[in-house]
Amino acid sequence: MTFQTDYWAVINAVKAAVETLKTGGTLKDVVTGQRTTVAEFPVGFVIPIRDVIDQETTAKNRHHIGVRVVIINADLDPETSLTTAINIACDTYDAIILDRTLGGKCEYLYPTNFEPDYSIGDSKTLSWVVIEVTCYVMRSE
Repeated sequence: MTFQTDYWAVINAVKAAVETLKTGGTLKDVVTGQRTTVAEFPVGFVIPIRDVIDQETTAKNRHHIGVRVVIINADLDPETSLTTAINIACDTYDAIILDRTLGGKCEYLYPTNFEPDYSIGDSKTLSWVVIEVTCYVMRSE
């Protein structure tokens, strides 16, 4: 397999885990990358962030593929907006770590960050939670 195939297999597997919340009606949309306009909230973004590479042997490299998942919610009430975003992010976290090998796409997935935040505007509060995970992939290269 090519690196491109292995890389996108990991990203798409994380996205598939997040999309289980869309199927259940919790999230309105799940997007790879970032979008400047959102039609409906809550929404999830799956963003590839980094790949730290360690040389294991002369012929093998261990990739630490990082993925950032951002859950965003909007509401008139700041408390409701933040609480809803956190609750959805907790469910998202559980969905992502349910299978630590992402169906065999990586050796092991481990969470590295869970960070809620918010911004109060004139008409509504925008709340978000950042979840970051790192996926180990060993490749013969």
